[in-house]
Amino acid sequence: MPHIPAIAHTSFYVCFQEGEIKIRIGLHQQICLLLQAFKRQLIAQGRDKGLPSNDSNFKVEFDGDRLDQQATVESVGIEEGDKVDVWWN
Repeated sequence: MPHIPAIAHTSFYVCFQEGEIKIRIGLHQQICLLLQAFKRQLIAQGRDKGLPSNDSNFKVEFDGDRLDQQATVESVGIEEGDKVDVWWN
């Protein structure tokens, strides 16, 4: 039977105006998918009032650097337990 490699994931916190949410996502996933997971959790919790539908209205930062939404979680150095900041207008 062939070996199927495990997909590497990490869990970290997304901090925003009203608190923080823990997200678990694959290391090779793009930041735009992190943003989608974040928005899904806000919607599921009923905390989506005023949430923009357009991802270009979001600003995602890690360690003080604004992240390109096409970059991957791994490429920007996000690791287990880290905190990512998200703002929107």
